[in-house]
Amino acid sequence: MPNRTLLTTALTSLIGLLGCVESPVSAPPSNPAPAVPSGVATVRSVRADGSLLLSDGRAVSLQGVELPDEAVRFDGMGEGLRARVEEYLSPNAGKVWLTVDGKDPDGVTEGVALVRLQPDDDATTLNEDLLRAGLAVFSCRTAEVSRRDELFAASRTAQRLRAGWFGRGRARRLDRLVYLNGACMGLYHQIESHDYHRHLDELHQAGFRHVSLLFPVFLDKVDSVDIRRDLARTVTDARLIETIGYARHLGMSVMLLPIVLILEPGEDDWRGVLKPKDLGQWWRNYNRFLCHYLDIAESTGVDVVSLGSELGSLEGQTLRWKRLILNARGRYRGLLTYSANWDHGDVAEFFPALDAVGMTAYFSLTEKLNPTVEELVAAWRRVAKELEGLVKRHGRPLILTELGYASQDGINRDPWNYTMNTEQIDLQEQRDCFEAFLRVAPEMDFLKGAYFYDYYPDGGGQDWTYSPRGKPAMAQWVRWAQAK
Repeated sequence: MPNRTLLTTALTSLIGLLGCVESPVSAPPSNPAPAVPSGVATVRSVRADGSLLLSDGRAVSLQGVELPDEAVRFDGMGEGLRARVEEYLSPNAGKVWLTVDGKDPDGVTEGVALVRLQPDDDATTLNEDLLRAGLAVFSCRTAEVSRRDELFAASRTAQRLRAGWFGRGRARRLDRLVYLNGACMGLYHQIESHDYHRHLDELHQAGFRHVSLLFPVFLDKVDSVDIRRDLARTVTDARLIETIGYARHLGMSVMLLPIVLILEPGEDDWRGVLKPKDLGQWWRNYNRFLCHYLDIAESTGVDVVSLGSELGSLEGQTLRWKRLILNARGRYRGLLTYSANWDHGDVAEFFPALDAVGMTAYFSLTEKLNPTVEELVAAWRRVAKELEGLVKRHGRPLILTELGYASQDGINRDPWNYTMNTEQIDLQEQRDCFEAFLRVAPEMDFLKGAYFYDYYPDGGGQDWTYSPRGKPAMAQWVRWAQAK
């Protein structure tokens, strides 16, 4: 998405690289003393979410264990989880040994713990039992996690065997990263009359077999921590699920690309310069927001999920990103990427933990208002050389998550600036920019695809937006869709 300034060993090494989402603002040497101590305890009852109410009236949450989002959770899953916990506890009449990793950062219970029926540290935990059966999804709540490797492995076993929750979702079309010559389609509002089916039909008829569904969520201000789904501008879960299903019905692979917008931005505010006033709370909220859409993606067979887009000011927090990625892999079996801004691809150190480097492609090409196609081709070759170095550094293939040009005179100079020259429509320059990319793309062996942006507005000869509809550039879109 363009800069918003103008608008408002394999498994073990993987786990060692990643971790779980931490709750503190910065990772301390150890967690604060929990309200519930480690040691022997007696369970009085089991709550619907699997947390345990102890005989002293305090409660503990199960480390690494969480029910999928209620938007897609299958009927009776909570009851099944509680029944399994009660069955596990019955031989000891509720007597258990707790290893408490810390306080529940959300304050729902007085501790986050591993649970065993005996004091042996090597004994399998209740937490692992639930994850291995697919009765819950993996989600760590504290910075330090006892038996993190074993918890993650249990979740991956359930995924491999399609146990429980993981046997209910639709199979995805991609089991590995293929060349994604796709199109990006915005889901920008909840208006029932807007026909996303029509746009998907048109893309399918043009030859597209890969589609990215982009949709916004919101922060009030640049320093806010609460991530909200705006009632007027964020697609509903039901509409999103239905649109995913229709794209899959047409034979398309699907990527989800959620983005964060600011409702009340200052002059230079956009998501690339976020400065949350409470970093720990922001990351907890961001993890919760992502998990909501990861669970939708898992249940509907989405092939790729982008874990963020252009969050430049937060990309240097590598440990937090790696822990967030591990939580994502513990609940979603598809491919993961992250969409860095076009000028920020060298910052993130967490790219090796993903399946592909993602980046928007709003690269400045020339300083001319009316460059020739040959000049634009030369500029794209310069960009390609820079991107190749980036791919070598991160050791992952590259996907251009948004590649678009508004139909405005001079748009090649700053393609992200979609309001730079709205009074001077230039359909030819839009077409030429796409043409230049098409000529250079076959030379980029490191490239694993690109999503042309943005198939949303009606378009036409008097339209200044990114849309190719009813414009000469649609011919380049068709060629991209049919590229081998």
